[in-house]
Amino acid sequence: MAEDVSRYLTNQPIQARAPSAFYQFRKLVARHKVPFASLAAIFTLLLGFAITMAMQSARIARERDKVAQRELSNRRLLYAAHMNLAIQAHEMNDIARMQELVESHIPKPGQEDMRGFEWYYMWRLCHRNLMTLKGHGDDVHSVAFSPDGRTLATGSFDSTVKLWDAVIGRELDTLKGHASQVFSVSFSPDGKMLATGTGDRTVKLWSMVTRQELVTLKGHEGAVYSVTFSPDGKRLATGSGDGTVKLWEAATEKEVLARSKQ
Repeated sequence: MAEDVSRYLTNQPIQARAPSAFYQFRKLVARHKVPFASLAAIFTLLLGFAITMAMQSARIARERDKVAQRELSNRRLLYAAHMNLAIQAHEMNDIARMQELVESHIPKPGQEDMRGFEWYYMWRLCHRNLMTLKGHGDDVHSVAFSPDGRTLATGSFDSTVKLWDAVIGRELDTLKGHASQVFSVSFSPDGKMLATGTGDRTVKLWSMVTRQELVTLKGHEGAVYSVTFSPDGKRLATGSGDGTVKLWEAATEKEVLARSKQ
């Protein structure tokens, strides 16, 4: 017993009974206070660092969530604004602008889909007929786009040719001068002239700069049902109900060739 007391006082395990693991650890710590104190300090620092990092991570996550929520809220506001603008564009017959606004809200991978009934409704409006042009007083028998695609010419049985802004559908001008139905319209390759063939057996050339008649080509004995420029724009071909096709020099307005059916 005296030996165990001595061993206890010197922080040695006693032998009177089997020492527990905790007892042995406590005695070990008592014998090596400095190293264990250093380990405890290091552990405390590491624990404090881990807690600090966890708090920072939580704060960053909260900030990230706030930013994401703000972005989502801004996207929703932008969506609502764009849908209103798309409706206005449709009312103004500006289908190109309407389509641009609608297509800008097709979600990218990973984005929340904002689209509702109104988006799908306007999408269908964009992808049916883009617009309806009204203004002629009779049947329309010929249409042609200018080479740049921005102007549309339409020939009608009301004896007129109308020019339209092909982007927004606005009527630009009405060309008058034919005495009968307009069967055919055709732009020159450079877009500076328009040829028209009609039931009055004539072909007219119009300036697209001044929108005035340049010349009237005469020579057919029947209605002119078709007119078209050569790819270089130097010649004009005309087809008539008289069974002939004529070629004209566009610059001089002279007939250079005529072919009739055999």
